[in-house]
Amino acid sequence: MYYVSTYGYEAVAGYGIGFRVEQIMLLPALGISTAALSIISNNFGAKKYDRVYLTMTTALKYGFIISLVGVVVLYIFGEFLVAQFDPNPEVIRYGVEYLLVEVWLFFAFVTLFVCVSTLQGIKKPKMIFYVGLYRQIIAKLLVAHIIVIYLALDYIYLWMGILVMIYSAAIFLYCHTKVTLKKLTSNTRQK
Repeated sequence: MYYVSTYGYEAVAGYGIGFRVEQIMLLPALGISTAALSIISNNFGAKKYDRVYLTMTTALKYGFIISLVGVVVLYIFGEFLVAQFDPNPEVIRYGVEYLLVEVWLFFAFVTLFVCVSTLQGIKKPKMIFYVGLYRQIIAKLLVAHIIVIYLALDYIYLWMGILVMIYSAAIFLYCHTKVTLKKLTSNTRQK
């Protein structure tokens, strides 16, 4: 919010509205990840590791489908939804600019949510802390500071920087989760 405020109060209002609209669209993805956690931990406890991987990939597939629907809905109705909260054209512009970039984060968030659920379900949550620290504090502050203060770029570049940063966290966590699952299945085959 500190970095967004450098663009003015309309940017803060537009960001706040866009963020709330985005969060509503992410609720189904949170539901999928919660369901995945239950199913994964059940199968992990039953030592059915093939089902753990199947659950993860199925949750990702359905999460991506829901994300695609969210992207389409927000591209079509984003301006209308933002305008319901504030009639100011500048606030609407900032809110829509935020949404038009951030809707592409749905796929990264689904990946993060499902991988976090998978790692929690197989009792290997250690990496979640480090990815969260990177994604929510270190990289976010670094990216925001470079884009807003150092380079003094336009508002939309802040969201593009955040997009790259969150995708990097999602890709890393997905790869880590796959490697962890592969080790888990290879260790059980050796026993």
